[in-house]
Amino acid sequence: MRRADEMELVRASPVGQAALVVRDPELPDSWWAALNASLDALASQRTPRVGTPDIQTATQEPVTATIRETFPEVPDTRVDEWFAAHAGMTWANVTGPDVCIIGWEDWGGAPRGSDAATLWGNPLAVPAPAEQVWRNRSGGTSLARASAGPGVQIRPTDGAVLLLEGRRAACAPGGSPAGPRPEGSRAAHH
Repeated sequence: MRRADEMELVRASPVGQAALVVRDPELPDSWWAALNASLDALASQRTPRVGTPDIQTATQEPVTATIRETFPEVPDTRVDEWFAAHAGMTWANVTGPDVCIIGWEDWGGAPRGSDAATLWGNPLAVPAPAEQVWRNRSGGTSLARASAGPGVQIRPTDGAVLLLEGRRAACAPGGSPAGPRPEGSRAAHH
């Protein structure tokens, strides 16, 4: 079997630093519309490939184990819907002011809402982009309700499961210092 990767030079800057957003990027509505269209188009694809976020296979077992590390009382971590996803959708993998999604090495099947949940969880220290993700990907706006791609919206229960996983990564005592919240904000929420 042979594999080839096609690359193109992207001159635009990432919106975030690593996974983080350290200041409000003040992205226009046109940026959000383009991101929504891209996520919807991706979710409409079918693939046998399994996503590998954080070098971990996106399957039910790691999702359940990760959530139960911090939230053992959560009764049901089952994910019922799986869609094609970027699976590494951090703010370092989207550019602005023009949308370009980069860093596709982890793409594949993942729980519904995983890309949106990752974007939502990473800027919690800077509320504006998190609020925009929530409005655009949870069905809270006419743009989100009109979206043709249900595979990338945050919604119960699959999206809620992923939001718990994101919160665990941000707040857990064993959470990575490179996680979605800068140290000062992380300490304030323990």
